[in-house]
Amino acid sequence: MAGGANEPHLLLAGGGHAHLAVLSQFAMRRPRAGRVTLVSPSRITLYSGMIPGVLTGEYSLDEGAIDVAALAARGGIAFLEQAVVGIDPEARKVELSGGQRLSFDVLSLDIGSRVAPGIERSGPGVSAEGSRHIRVRPVESAASELTEAIAAIKSRAISPTVAVIGGGAAGIEIACGLRAALSELPEAEISLLEANERILADVAPGVGRRVAAILQDRGILLRRGVGHARATTSGIETANGTGVDAAVVVWASGAVPHEMLASSGLPRDRDGYLLVGPELRCRGTEAIYAAGDCATLGKSERLARCGVHAVRQGPVLAANLRRCLEGGGRMRRFRPQRDFLRLLSTGDGRAIAIRNGRMHHGVAWQYLKRQIDQRFIASFRPPALDSLQGPEAAMSGEMEECGGCAAKLRPELLDAALFGSRDEQREDPPDLELVRWEEREDAAIFRAAPDGRVVATLDAFPPFLDDLALAAEIGAVSAASDIFAMGARPGEALLLAGLPDTDDAADALAAIRRGTQAALGRLGVTLLGGHTLRAQDPLIGFTILGTLNGTPLRKQGARPGDRIILGKPLGTGIILAAARGGECPANAWKAAIESMRSDNSATLRLLRDANVRAMTDVTGFGLIGHLLEMLRPDDLAARLRLESIPLLAGARELAGAGWESSATAGLHAGIPPRECESVDRLHTRLLFDPQTSGGLLAAVPPASLDALLARAERDGEFLADIGEIEAGRGAGNDDDGVQARIRFA
Repeated sequence: MAGGANEPHLLLAGGGHAHLAVLSQFAMRRPRAGRVTLVSPSRITLYSGMIPGVLTGEYSLDEGAIDVAALAARGGIAFLEQAVVGIDPEARKVELSGGQRLSFDVLSLDIGSRVAPGIERSGPGVSAEGSRHIRVRPVESAASELTEAIAAIKSRAISPTVAVIGGGAAGIEIACGLRAALSELPEAEISLLEANERILADVAPGVGRRVAAILQDRGILLRRGVGHARATTSGIETANGTGVDAAVVVWASGAVPHEMLASSGLPRDRDGYLLVGPELRCRGTEAIYAAGDCATLGKSERLARCGVHAVRQGPVLAANLRRCLEGGGRMRRFRPQRDFLRLLSTGDGRAIAIRNGRMHHGVAWQYLKRQIDQRFIASFRPPALDSLQGPEAAMSGEMEECGGCAAKLRPELLDAALFGSRDEQREDPPDLELVRWEEREDAAIFRAAPDGRVVATLDAFPPFLDDLALAAEIGAVSAASDIFAMGARPGEALLLAGLPDTDDAADALAAIRRGTQAALGRLGVTLLGGHTLRAQDPLIGFTILGTLNGTPLRKQGARPGDRIILGKPLGTGIILAAARGGECPANAWKAAIESMRSDNSATLRLLRDANVRAMTDVTGFGLIGHLLEMLRPDDLAARLRLESIPLLAGARELAGAGWESSATAGLHAGIPPRECESVDRLHTRLLFDPQTSGGLLAAVPPASLDALLARAERDGEFLADIGEIEAGRGAGNDDDGVQARIRFA
């Protein structure tokens, strides 16, 4: 959220149902003061109410998902894809799974609970070679594992035997969903085991008996009073020593609090959950709140651990957190319902409805459940790709300036400021070899010794992600790309970090260093040291040194007939812009991050063996800008095939909705018509999209093309043949009627 580093900081830990309401409320009306950060182990929260429908095929996993990162972006809320693993209330800091520590002025916890021990105490005997053991929490991983297990059973890869541990609402719905999913296999055995004598222990005994009868009618074997179950390699073992063989064991055996709550020092009830008051503030604290499954109102208000209460706590929590940031006003109080309507899908087009000690079972209740679930999901989801609203609808005010490689000055400004007049006399240092200042290469080459050459480059950018470790990791990969683009191998690096002088500066610097080391470790590069400075806004920079054996690769040297090869799909600038506006689908974000984290070393090896003639990498000037760098000095032209230019998942749809990097318009305006044929606005956004950690762009002799592409496919590496180098035929001449230097087929 926009705001200075010294403004009050609200930290939202977890993406549970209560925090969904906070994110939604803040997206509709941002707090007048303060900054907000959401920390969640996943960008996606799966709505547990739709999991039975996912198992039966009624819904896809995507249809049951809520993109909490996109929802946060719509409210200007920073997002970190990590888990909170420790809380220090006295220091007002939390520890994250990545090792980073974050300070807060106000903390809100909606981290849910975990499955009661069972698998954890099973010892080393449980292995991948035996039964599959699946915990229902976290629900995101459970849903994927359950669908994979169903597919394995249907393909006869594993035995059609499933044991569900836990006779609560979750266990019942999962058992019914699995029964429906495996209905085509009459030999499939679904067992539901409950430690106590009653299922649904918090409802009237008569209701529990009727539900048990429904389960038996559905062909589910119900075993009650089995006591504590322990995982084994072949299934489970009950408290009395009876073994139950099962290829798949689903653990829905009740909930227990996360272990870190015990070490936090915060007040807890006898079960270990955080004690909160009616304002949802932790007892004995002024600035720590908790909601959902991780909290309890105490003995007099003991609540069932279900999403209904968390959903109803959301608006109260949002209002109280807003008051913490803005100051003033009375706190709202949460008043739980004494009873509520429970709807449990039985997987056969019907649902069980329970309220006030009464139970019904029928099609109408399943219809009602479907309507409630779909309405809940729709209230938090961004539009589908085919109905995106674009930046005008998603963002208030002007579009934020992009970071990463899109933060470069325009090419014409660099030409004027860095390279100066052609009449300017300059004497190169005696150690400088092959690359002159005016040649505009991205790295310099100099002699380190009579028999060795060093390649050096410098790269710096404002972070384009809230996660500084991930931004630094991608930045280091991007900086090393300039070394690869010259055919060299990176060996050493220096780090530059500019940060605001706040209480979080040390932790932020540690995060930058961790991300840097993660990237450099994969590349085999040694971090020699670095430098820090105070800065109003964060800045990350790298100096990378490499060694060169053999002839360096240059931007110039292509010949007519050479094929134009691109080493990564385009679209990172568009996707990052849409992510800031809260309209980037999770699959597009994942594809962009994976692409930016991957280095170009394997691509370089392939191109070297293909006798590449010229090469650069696609970064802040987009595909067109960097291709022109290869063409202009030799008066060459290029013909690109638009349909062959690879794009990251979602990039085309996001560009069609109007998303583009803040640098795109300036890059396009700086290219005169004689340099590039005009294309529609959609392709302008794609072709001029500034790439962060983009792929190599190379000119390859046509005789090497087939072998190159075949080897890339064999090695599992990405390469795309996107066009051909042509003779200039006067390209760049100001005479009317001359064809543009870059044309499209």
